[in-house]
Amino acid sequence: MNKKRLKKIIIILIIIGIVVLAYFIGWVETYFLAKKYFENALLKYEKGEIAEAIDGYEQYDEGKGEYVYWAGFVQISTMFDSRFCFPKPDISSKAWGFSLTAIAELGDEQLMSYFKKNMRQNSPIILYVCSELYHRMPDNSKYFLLLYEKLGGEYGKIDNYYQELHE
Repeated sequence: MNKKRLKKIIIILIIIGIVVLAYFIGWVETYFLAKKYFENALLKYEKGEIAEAIDGYEQYDEGKGEYVYWAGFVQISTMFDSRFCFPKPDISSKAWGFSLTAIAELGDEQLMSYFKKNMRQNSPIILYVCSELYHRMPDNSKYFLLLYEKLGGEYGKIDNYYQELHE
C-alpha cells in the first residue's frame, strides 16, 4: 500500500472517529438533559401540577434574568424519536407512560382546558385526550369523534387510544 492511499484511509478514519465522538457527546448531553427534565416533570406531577408535567412550562430564572423552558413528559418522550438516534433510552418510554397516566388522571375541566389549548398543535398526545373526552362526556361523543377524525385519528380506533390510557 502506498503512502498516499494510507494517508487517505487514515484521514477518513479520523473523520469517522470525530463524527462518532460528536454523536456520542450529543447523545449523552441529551440523555442527561432528558433525565433532568424528567425529574422536574415528576416533581410537578407529584405536586398535582399535571398539565405542566405533561407539556412543560416556562419559569423565570433570576440568576439568568430570563425565562427558562422546562420540558414535560411529552417532549421528553420525543427527544430520542429520530430514526437515526440510537440507542433509545428507557427514559423516553417511561416519560410517554407518565404522559398517558397523567392524561387519564386530569379532571374533566382540566382535560377540556388541556384539549382546547393543544388541539391546534401537533401534539402526539392529542388523540388520547380526545379519546378520553369522548368516553367521559357521552352527551358530546359525536363532537369528540368528529374532532378525533379531523385531528388525524383513524376511523374506528378511538377505543384503542382509550384502552392504552387505562392499561
